[in-house]
Amino acid sequence: MRCYTVMLLTLFAVSCSAGTNMKAARSDEDMLRERVAEYCEARRQYDWKTIHQLVAPELRQELAEYFEDLGKKGKNAELLACDLKKIDVQGDNAVAELAMTIRIENPLTPNLAPQKYEMKDAWSRVGGTWYLRIKKPNLADFLRGFGISRKGGEK
Repeated sequence: MRCYTVMLLTLFAVSCSAGTNMKAARSDEDMLRERVAEYCEARRQYDWKTIHQLVAPELRQELAEYFEDLGKKGKNAELLACDLKKIDVQGDNAVAELAMTIRIENPLTPNLAPQKYEMKDAWSRVGGTWYLRIKKPNLADFLRGFGISRKGGEK
């Protein structure tokens, strides 16, 4: 009976450690998928504090005021869908391609159909954790994409 008890305890210990090893063996892509899902959910909820924490630690200070301003603004759109299309992991860096469906909330256009957007987000792994790498939006760069200089004229 005593030998049987020792054998059961040994079997239990081995099965518990096997479960731990299986969890540790998650792929880089699986871990990143979890972070991207957390990011998408935070976007749906307009939870800028959570998104700020998902940003790479060395970029947080630079983006603190930006996220604070976002938190003060009201909700002007509803994120209807945020789907991960593809992940490309290269060592400690990755790109996640997202397909988003957004409904703009504007009283002047109440029946505006939802808009679909595709975007690529850069991620980097620091200390085993994936972090979002974003820059503060620059209005001049945005306008330049439409052929408009910052002063309002054409390029």
